[in-house]
Amino acid sequence: MGSALVSGRIFTRKASMLAASSLLAVAGLAGCADAGSVEAGAGGADCIAAADEHMAAYRELPTRLPAGYTPLQAKPKAGTVIYVGFGAQPADADIGKGMEEAAASVGWDYSFISHDGTVEDINSKFMDAVNRRPTAIAWSGTPAAAIQEPLEAAAKAGIAVMAAAVPDQPTGIPGFAGVTSDALEYSRIGEVTANWVMADSGCSAKAVIVGLPYPVLQAQATSFVDTLKNGCEACDATYIEVQGKDVGTPAATNAIISAIQSDPSIRYVSINVGVLATGVREALAAVGLNDVVVFGLSPDANAIKALQDGKDAMWLGGSSRALGYELFDGVLRIQDSGEVFTGLPKLVSLLTPENVPTDVTDAVAYPLDFDKQFHALWHVG
Repeated sequence: MGSALVSGRIFTRKASMLAASSLLAVAGLAGCADAGSVEAGAGGADCIAAADEHMAAYRELPTRLPAGYTPLQAKPKAGTVIYVGFGAQPADADIGKGMEEAAASVGWDYSFISHDGTVEDINSKFMDAVNRRPTAIAWSGTPAAAIQEPLEAAAKAGIAVMAAAVPDQPTGIPGFAGVTSDALEYSRIGEVTANWVMADSGCSAKAVIVGLPYPVLQAQATSFVDTLKNGCEACDATYIEVQGKDVGTPAATNAIISAIQSDPSIRYVSINVGVLATGVREALAAVGLNDVVVFGLSPDANAIKALQDGKDAMWLGGSSRALGYELFDGVLRIQDSGEVFTGLPKLVSLLTPENVPTDVTDAVAYPLDFDKQFHALWHVG
């Protein structure tokens, strides 16, 4: 399924009834491919056409890494890398697994140091990583401002540090030397998911988005809400935030059900971390809300199964394993160029019940052979 196509158009509900008027309107919207640029109040056929145009690049699942991923100048030198991750968060563990695979492919030694999600423990475990004197350290999610002391210690020790999913920009080598999947990239993803809602609903949707208090996820949620409101006169969205300590509890489910019961016109539920969708579908069905459209970002195994069963409408992947490769690629580019690394496009693909593979049980990233394509860039394998 490496080159599978989305069946027909990306949207299949109200928008399909307005397809003819959408196609006629596209010709007049050549300069408005980004629905975020459509004037508020445009609505109707113009809104649908703009959203559909924005989604054109996502109608086929990628078969190549995004443009910008170029070969390293030379095969990597030997090194060691430590990933400091939130051990209780499945996505973080999977990032670590991806990085471990990537490191092994070029002969690097890899270690995982687990923290408990608190700022105090993150700082403690990060300092532990610094004291081991690796070539590089990687982390994700926690803003750089929260770990300034270990970052300064890493710089003094000559260690390059690489981050993912943080709002910050690198400051120099050694020290905080690179970032991938930053806030701007997550804002772009927020625009994509908002345009998908507009296209899918025929520009008539009320949505709730649920996420965690990480700055990049907040950026994605803000972009989603703003793009939907500004690009669609008949649309609206609200944001609900769940605390990290509540992952794995009914907190997200309860918040979603409460929001919809307070406003029954809500028919789209966006979840910006797959694990927060656990229990949501069953809870919606239990109160008779079977027509609510569930979709999101970064699917887990349950989200993939829900797509396969036709219960969820869309998930924008990525996998955490692929992010591990992206992180390690940044580490190698810092070593290769001697310059700070400011990121390349995040590996994302739009998965629907029509194109999701039937033979996978966990989050899948496209291109399906992304690992081999990274190996080719690194002059290995």
